[in-house]
Amino acid sequence: MKELRLKRVPVVLGALIGLSVLPLTSVPASAAPSDGYATWGVEGASGSFTGTVGFPEGFPQATFESDSLASATMVPSGSSTWIPDSTTFGAEFGSSRDKPYISLRPAANRAGAPSTTTYSFDTPTPAEGWGFSLGDIDAEIITVTATDATGAPVSAENLNLVEAFNYCGQTGSPSCVSPPPAFGVPDISQTATSYTMQNLDCPQAQDECDTAGASAWFMPSVPLASLTVTAEWKSGFPTYQTWFATVTRAVSGSVVADCVQNGPVDVQLLDAEGSVVASTGVESDGSFGFPQVAARSDYAVRVDPDSLIPGSTSPPVPVDVSETDVTEALLNISSSFTVSGTVAGEPSAEALNVSLTSAEGDEPAIETVTNASGQFSFADVARGDYELRVTPPANAAVSPETQLVTVNCAAPSPIAFHLTDTTPTDPTDPTDPPGVTDPTDGSSTPREPNSSDQEILPVTGVESTTVHGLLTAAVLSICLGGVGSLASAVRSRRRSR
Repeated sequence: MKELRLKRVPVVLGALIGLSVLPLTSVPASAAPSDGYATWGVEGASGSFTGTVGFPEGFPQATFESDSLASATMVPSGSSTWIPDSTTFGAEFGSSRDKPYISLRPAANRAGAPSTTTYSFDTPTPAEGWGFSLGDIDAEIITVTATDATGAPVSAENLNLVEAFNYCGQTGSPSCVSPPPAFGVPDISQTATSYTMQNLDCPQAQDECDTAGASAWFMPSVPLASLTVTAEWKSGFPTYQTWFATVTRAVSGSVVADCVQNGPVDVQLLDAEGSVVASTGVESDGSFGFPQVAARSDYAVRVDPDSLIPGSTSPPVPVDVSETDVTEALLNISSSFTVSGTVAGEPSAEALNVSLTSAEGDEPAIETVTNASGQFSFADVARGDYELRVTPPANAAVSPETQLVTVNCAAPSPIAFHLTDTTPTDPTDPTDPPGVTDPTDGSSTPREPNSSDQEILPVTGVESTTVHGLLTAAVLSICLGGVGSLASAVRSRRRSR
């Protein structure tokens, strides 16, 4: 059935939950790029670690397993070692100062015992807006591989090595002490599906096995299901560092509704598959915000369906924050209701046409028909005033002819119409007088009575004239009888003389 909608003025959500507020002006929100660095949780013991990697909202979370030896501090705070924003990695994601990272080692301090650390993402990562950096590569051999959303190996090209660099000796860098005055970068080789990073001068030149800041970073260009890093021992007691980071953006906007809601309303952030990745409440002025979400082009925001009153809907609104913040996302809550009623009376009220027309006349009428019981209904009717009309069948009238219906954030009471049969009576239809029978067969006949018609009196059975004839005969008899008596008296008097 076609949905009928009327023009309406949006109302700020706060007013719809009993608060008096001014119309909303969305306030832009911003997030520092460094807010996108991952957080870490580690459990287990040397040689058998598990843990979690926490990302900003909108990015899939990850777990990991590692058989690394324990390092002195598994998750340093980032207060003494960090990637400055003067590097290309820092320019993309912001400085990692005071942002945690994980410190891992080979499985043993000997050749032939590499550690394997595998990160598994809850859902495939986006193919944009994030990266990882591996640092302090000197006395070990680091190899990187990954699988895509189908579980197939990812090519080295799609792993997308951005740059080998050194985070020491840069503007805003930590105080690195070795080896002065230059800071080296790792040597890198690749296969079809991997990258390998090391200092080729180690262990032949032992001073090259204890350097600082040698790093490389990647920005995968396809979704990853998993990422694996192996670390093989070359000399001493090596450790390497791992940072994950995403570009973060802000999403904010407002919610307007046409009907009062039954309490607090939440807004959800959805990923490309329509899954809820974050939720936030709506303020009294109708505003909402997600101040730090991973930069992606395929988000949507919507009002939580469980927050809505029955009959209300709020379609998702696409949101692209791959390049910039979105500060004016507008979510509309639209409400619709059912208008129903009954037609009763005679003749049959089945299959009668019923129309509902906007009183403002700016929408075409919608129509339905009554069922076998004379019932009808219109679904998805928006707020407004309407004219409801029932078309009666031939030889029938409906009362009332039309009814005005107001839909105001609730379904109106059922409407009743009444049918009346207006079939006319034929005035020429003859009616037999009592006792008139066909002279041949004695049956009643449709003919006009006349003065010669006689009837059998029901008590005496004596044949008589009609009532008019009886009265006339009686009067004549009385009169004639009186005259006869008078004439006899006159004749008697003359004889006596």
